[in-house]
Amino acid sequence: MLRGGRGDDILVGGAGNDQLYGGAGADQFRFFGNQVGGASDVDSIYDLNFAQGDKLVFGEYNGLFDTDAPGLNGFANGDSAIITSFEGLAAAYEASGGRITYSGNAAYDLLIINFETGNGSTQTLRISNGYAAFTQELSS
Repeated sequence: MLRGGRGDDILVGGAGNDQLYGGAGADQFRFFGNQVGGASDVDSIYDLNFAQGDKLVFGEYNGLFDTDAPGLNGFANGDSAIITSFEGLAAAYEASGGRITYSGNAAYDLLIINFETGNGSTQTLRISNGYAAFTQELSS
């Protein structure tokens, strides 16, 4: 379990299944495709709050993020991205060519989103209180 404090924290979901709590402040939740252990990692984010300035930061994803959109800044030939909103996360999904998939549970507002790393493994994020906001952006 990784738990941030009251400030702006950086939490890195490395190899293995992690539970991430950013706490107050503008937190960064970082994930690297080359650090996924085995076929997949499942990391849970319990308090992602883009309105507080939280960000999802991805690196080493072999061209997965080869686009820019509001809330999505892809760079390093699409290997990396900074996502600052559910609008940006939805844009990444829509531009992924099937390399990003999602499911979830509307009753619990749980978003489960899978990122194919491009090296034979998958990073899965379970984002609490994210399903409604993400699917609303998809239908916009």
